[in-house]
Amino acid sequence: MVLRGGVDRVHNLSRVLIGSDCQPEKDTENKWTESLPDYSQLRMPLTEKLKAMEDVNTKFFVGTESGEIVYTDWKLENDESGRPHSAKPLLCFNTHQWLVNTTHQSPFFKDIILTTGGWNFAIWKEGVMGGPLFESQYFEQECTVGCWSLSRPAVFFIAKQDGSVGVWDLLKNTNEPLQLHAHISNTKITCMKPWAISAKQHFLAVAYDVGVLHVFEIPKTLYVPSRHESLSMKKYFELETESLKDYLRREEVWTKQKKEVEELKKTEPGTPVTCPKDDLHLDIKEYHDDVNLEENVLKSIGMWPTAEEI
Repeated sequence: MVLRGGVDRVHNLSRVLIGSDCQPEKDTENKWTESLPDYSQLRMPLTEKLKAMEDVNTKFFVGTESGEIVYTDWKLENDESGRPHSAKPLLCFNTHQWLVNTTHQSPFFKDIILTTGGWNFAIWKEGVMGGPLFESQYFEQECTVGCWSLSRPAVFFIAKQDGSVGVWDLLKNTNEPLQLHAHISNTKITCMKPWAISAKQHFLAVAYDVGVLHVFEIPKTLYVPSRHESLSMKKYFELETESLKDYLRREEVWTKQKKEVEELKKTEPGTPVTCPKDDLHLDIKEYHDDVNLEENVLKSIGMWPTAEEI
């Protein structure tokens, strides 16, 4: 088992008090008192004197209740009259079809984002405006939360509404989870947080909507990274980025050709329309080039199957 039941600890969240600082003080008359900070001296500086920090990235991802992933900039822009206003979103994709519950940044790649919502999950790269680098198939159960591993760049966890947790490894398989732990709970999982106490002790906290928390120990195989795993994942994301750009370029060409065909049909009805041979040969050549590039990259990161595996 990945999530070992022997170290499973169950707590009722309604009975847990965290930290001694949360206890209120008692005065000499046995009355509960509370020390509040004095906010009366706080002052908000004038907006005219505020200066934007140019060296700070102000772009961010956000998910909506309808399943949209929005990439926008909270830096204000000035309109024609000089008044500041919020900028329009840089991209917006209806990827999840339902409530987005997770947008989690990879601890190893600051421009890689994991999102979950509805019945699938997706992986995005900041600066790539054409869509997600990877989008999973639709599952029978709703994906309720996801999180990256703290020690392995290729591993992340996806929880579902039926109380199951899937462990995914992008360097092993992108079509199905490496391990699936069904029925950890009979209720919906609402939150997951990985935590490392030491180099040899890694845990995963899983919370449910009934107010129960389970803490599971992560085995060594899932917290010790493989050799050059970070470099392999970097190459993997670069390959997916190039594949997405190539697909978008081809889609643009196909859309243009389809539009030209439709216009030709309108102007000369009954005339048979064929695809130009030059474009067909070019597409075939580019396809083989992409296949060879993919094979070389997979071989360099150790993901290309050997003759024995085939």
